[in-house]
Amino acid sequence: KGEIPRIPWGSSSLASESGTIHEELVLLNTNGFLSINSQPRVNGVRSDDPTFGWGGPGGYVYQKAYVECFVPPANLKVLMEVIKDFPSVSFHATDARGNTYSNAAKGAQAVTWGAFPCREIVQPTIVDADSFMVWKDEAFALWLQQWACIYDEDSPSYDLICDIHDTYFLVNVVDSDFTKGDIFEVFSRAIEKLHPELGVAGGSGGALPGPASRLVTAKSAPATTRAPILTHVAAGGAGGAARLRQSRRRGGSFA
Repeated sequence: KGEIPRIPWGSSSLASESGTIHEELVLLNTNGFLSINSQPRVNGVRSDDPTFGWGGPGGYVYQKAYVECFVPPANLKVLMEVIKDFPSVSFHATDARGNTYSNAAKGAQAVTWGAFPCREIVQPTIVDADSFMVWKDEAFALWLQQWACIYDEDSPSYDLICDIHDTYFLVNVVDSDFTKGDIFEVFSRAIEKLHPELGVAGGSGGALPGPASRLVTAKSAPATTRAPILTHVAAGGAGGAARLRQSRRRGGSFA
């Protein structure tokens, strides 16, 4: 919710574009999907847009919606069942020991790209299964090396963090439908199955906005940069760079 400037999986504060999906991310985190990286879908926004733009003037940029999070096994089981109903959604999941699940085809897929005058299509961010498995070692180690270590070993906080490290799965979810897809509907349905007594609202985060409110296009892109609302940043370090091969750009969740 923006109460702390960063978390162990990132070297910078929240990117402004994540402010457009902060309600959805709060809902995920209050229901056991502990997000560390995300981006909204973007369809043909001008490259000089203050929130989503990158790569210089005169172009148009695109993004597939993406969420990376730590989840307990029970949440992962339900999430995988729900994803079967969304043919445009792919995922990779692994625990610290290397037990893996995935429905994605082999190879890399671009999740951010741009079209610019007199240039080839630029693809600064690519999700790759092999790199994801390299990144998972660093991602899980950060629970212990940068978080658990600040607590006494006999404290409840230390035990909780170690339990998350030992039992949770690291999951990335990508929706390839960048024009009409709704990645947060996937999580909303999973939360409803996990907490049927709460309905779609799921927990204390409140109901998810309708799909139309989550579409970012050239017509609906914010005119000004939004202030950071949720502490939600990209993974840094060598592992993060290997997992999502990218160039630095302004205004994105992966910047």
